[in-house]
Amino acid sequence: LSCTVANFAANVSSTQGLIGKLTSGTKTVDLAKITETVYNEKLSSGALNQARIAKSTALLRNFMTSVGRWCSLQQYEASLEIVGSCNKLFSLLQASLQWFYTEYLMVNTKLAEP
Repeated sequence: LSCTVANFAANVSSTQGLIGKLTSGTKTVDLAKITETVYNEKLSSGALNQARIAKSTALLRNFMTSVGRWCSLQQYEASLEIVGSCNKLFSLLQASLQWFYTEYLMVNTKLAEP
């Protein structure tokens, strides 16, 4: 898609550019057709080779792995906040119940702190 946009920007002024050839006489443009045409043209002209494709694929894979880890980290942080708030609520509940039933508890009971 970025190749198509870059090629469109390079050839937007001329009617003989690649986009001009593909869109001449039509009002709609098929993105798959444009992408395939740009890919084939860049591959045949030597601007795009297999090493660049492999490198960009590896970079994309690493980026997607990093994004996945970042999303997981965000979920873990949100879960940790929920667990912390539940722990505070439980501690408060335990302290209030111990205060309310203090006369019924055993003498050496460790009291919870709110």
